[in-house]
Amino acid sequence: AWTQEAIVADRNLQDPGPHYLARDADDHLHLALTGRALYHVWWDGAGWQEEIVDQDFDSGSPTAIALDISGYPHIAYINFAGKLKYAYKTAGGWMIETVFNPGVAAGVSSVDLKLTFTGLPEIAFIDYYDFMGRHYRVRHAKKLSDGSWNIETITASDNLDTQTGISLGYTSGAFWGQFYPHVVYCEGDKVKHADRTSGAWQTEQIANEGCNSTPLLATDSQNRLHVGFNAGSSLTTFNVRHAVKDNGAWTLETVDSGADLYGLAMVRNASDEISFSYKKSGALVLAQKTLFPVPLWLVTTLDDQADAGNYAGMITDSNGNPLIVHFRAEDRKWNVVSWNGSEWIHQTIFEDWSLLKESSLAFDGGGAPHIAFRSYAYPAIQYARKVNGAWEHEIVDTGSYLYLWERALAIDSQGNPHLVYDNRADSDGEIIYAWRGPSGWVTETVQTSGEYPSLALDSQDRPWIAFNEESGPLKVLHWNGTTWASETITSYGLYPKLLLDSDDVPHLTYAMFVQAVPRYATKVGGTWVSQDIDPTAETICVSLALNSAGQPAVAYFDFAANQHVYAFLGSGGWNRETVYSTLGAPADVECSVLAFDRVDRPHIIFFEYGTQALYHAFKSDTGWLVEVINDEGMSYADFPSAAMDGRGRLGVSSLGWDGLQYYAQIGYDIFLPLLIR
Repeated sequence: AWTQEAIVADRNLQDPGPHYLARDADDHLHLALTGRALYHVWWDGAGWQEEIVDQDFDSGSPTAIALDISGYPHIAYINFAGKLKYAYKTAGGWMIETVFNPGVAAGVSSVDLKLTFTGLPEIAFIDYYDFMGRHYRVRHAKKLSDGSWNIETITASDNLDTQTGISLGYTSGAFWGQFYPHVVYCEGDKVKHADRTSGAWQTEQIANEGCNSTPLLATDSQNRLHVGFNAGSSLTTFNVRHAVKDNGAWTLETVDSGADLYGLAMVRNASDEISFSYKKSGALVLAQKTLFPVPLWLVTTLDDQADAGNYAGMITDSNGNPLIVHFRAEDRKWNVVSWNGSEWIHQTIFEDWSLLKESSLAFDGGGAPHIAFRSYAYPAIQYARKVNGAWEHEIVDTGSYLYLWERALAIDSQGNPHLVYDNRADSDGEIIYAWRGPSGWVTETVQTSGEYPSLALDSQDRPWIAFNEESGPLKVLHWNGTTWASETITSYGLYPKLLLDSDDVPHLTYAMFVQAVPRYATKVGGTWVSQDIDPTAETICVSLALNSAGQPAVAYFDFAANQHVYAFLGSGGWNRETVYSTLGAPADVECSVLAFDRVDRPHIIFFEYGTQALYHAFKSDTGWLVEVINDEGMSYADFPSAAMDGRGRLGVSSLGWDGLQYYAQIGYDIFLPLLIR
């Protein structure tokens, strides 16, 4: 059996637009966030909770959320096929329905949701369709008491800006329960307003000075409309503008200049004071308009750390104070900023390390797992370890061109991690060696031309590094105590895997350049000797393991035969066995990983795109057996890593559907004594 632990979350959250926040009667925040799924996240008074509303999503489209009088959330969103969807929670769980299906070559781009006083939803949205050019429509959907949806077209244009979004609001009529819908949107550089106060939709222009974010809409106690938007012609910074309609005319003013594109939000409190939150120069900024003694905009920087202020959303609490959620891009934190009456309070909802990539797993002498991995959205090499039952992780190095591979991590006799990776900022690349000392990580460039490094430590904890240069030569570096010694193994070799036996003799596998033949090399009498493992096979990476006697074995996928292969070196040469014939096309398979348990039984971990599953193959007395470790949408699980702990149990690190996962084999050590007897 297998246990599964999430090490680092990878929800791949995207810009949810400005309408993703709501507040319940207890001042608890609710968020509708989008990425690999549609998530509902909320504070329950003790901690942050999250649930998946719709897993058939994976688009990162804008959302809008509202709470009904019972506190249940309602969410409007766009699914992966471009359909407008509506989800609402009941005592029995989430209910989901399609509001609008745009059809082929069409989609929905922007949404906002409000609930009427009867609890029925109304949604403003922009849809588009491609027919002899792209055409856009601003539309309004209202759910009727019989459960059907009534959809109206407010306006249609070829100049609507599908990227900037839409906002929905209401003004009250002369009678109780009488409300009129209003919509603001962008049409090219124009900010426009539409209302249905006279029975039919009427449109008007508010401004024509650029419209670079979702225009925001609020109504004050005097039934006046307030609109906020980012104006200007710059591609990077904009003016935050505020428009108010009084006595039938729009008045505009500048709130602040130099705002960034992402993160404009606007609210009104009970005193009719308007506030904006937005990103400016990498910081979260709040602009509040005081009315007494004179109208004045007060601008405050709330967070200037870690590239703050992205995707800002804002509502007010029951006292009229702002509640702001924003994303810090550098430390990947979604944070809440609130006012407690005397100071601003910052709280982290969670971290989201979007688009994680390859990992490397190793165990220390105490059997604790350590994992190095690469993050892509925030480009970095990171390291995680399990301490007292909990996972901790930290950044080793940052850079947009850093790459890490399966045999990149090793743990020395003192439990300290050592790591190797390549930096491809230039065409030749470079090899970087890192180790964690008492004061943190130390990095060293050990080779100015190289890629695909593999690391091993000898009996004195000295590093050995195998890599191939950009031009093809396969080399090994090792630290001899005073300097780095370099050896060339072959003129053309790719994706090396390096191990040292108990006598510190190096063993190496690689794929031949161009021919893609799997090969093995070792040092005999001080000289490197290489040989083909299978001259008829075609592969890109060859996993290497040594049994308890120091004898080499390999696992690889043979593209020519469309099968996973296990091979071991005997007295007569290499003996090959078919492990598993893939169900998918050859291109659907990535690198496999080989490890031996305490009784020298081989285990192979591999992932297949065709079946979207992570597999474990192991040799039994009757032959090879294959089991599925995880098949729950594993589309990101390429390049897994595996290792045996001190008890002979297999550990696996791999990307799962929602982040970096660690799988541990359980129960194996329980029946192992019976196996030995």
